[in-house]
Amino acid sequence: MTAGTTTNPPTAAEIAAAVAAPSTTAIVSAIVASAAFQAEVTAAVPTVAAIVAGVPSAAAIAAAVAAPSAATIAAAVAAPSLASITAGVPSTPRWVQLQNSAMGVTSVTFSGLSGYMKYRLIGNGMSAATSLTLRLRINGDSGTNYSYYGTTLNATPVWAPIGVLGGTEFLVAQSGGASSAGFNTDIDHASIASPKLITSRGQGQATINSSDVSGNYQTTSVISSITIFELSGHSIAGGTLYLLGAN
Repeated sequence: MTAGTTTNPPTAAEIAAAVAAPSTTAIVSAIVASAAFQAEVTAAVPTVAAIVAGVPSAAAIAAAVAAPSAATIAAAVAAPSLASITAGVPSTPRWVQLQNSAMGVTSVTFSGLSGYMKYRLIGNGMSAATSLTLRLRINGDSGTNYSYYGTTLNATPVWAPIGVLGGTEFLVAQSGGASSAGFNTDIDHASIASPKLITSRGQGQATINSSDVSGNYQTTSVISSITIFELSGHSIAGGTLYLLGAN
């Protein structure tokens, strides 16, 4: 210390300013000003080329929002085909005449049958000099394989129930005395291995005027022949018998 010179110690404020921590602003300013920070910022910001590369082209935008073609619209709203509409819907049988026979005999057999799921017999104007009792057999079978039930109507007129279980033939039509009769008989499941379903409606004269019966032929044989016969062996003097088939 030089003689005659007086040095004053620092004040408390001067000491505090010297040792105080830098402010947040000073720290941030120092970081921002550093070369390392600026390099990191530059690397993180995408270039204009990178930004432009990520934008879809005008063609891509147009393709994405383009209206569907007329063909696409037509396919979407097209009416369903007839095949798709009718799939699963039971079809209406298309009947075709297979055979017919004039009468003047006691029985008629239609043989060589195949290829049809359903058969229909139509007796038109069947007549006899005595009573007429028409019955049906399948495949020449006279075993106890026929069952049916229904009603008959006589000339009074009175309805009466009728039922047969394990008969040897199926009722088609009947009429007492010199008379005539007609009938419609349907047979289903003809070409598959299951019992055959039979329905028959007959119209006669005299003692029994009409019959309406349903039943079955209880074997699983495929139908190859159908016989209509007069139960008492009387000659069926007139009329025509028709056989139709359908699937």
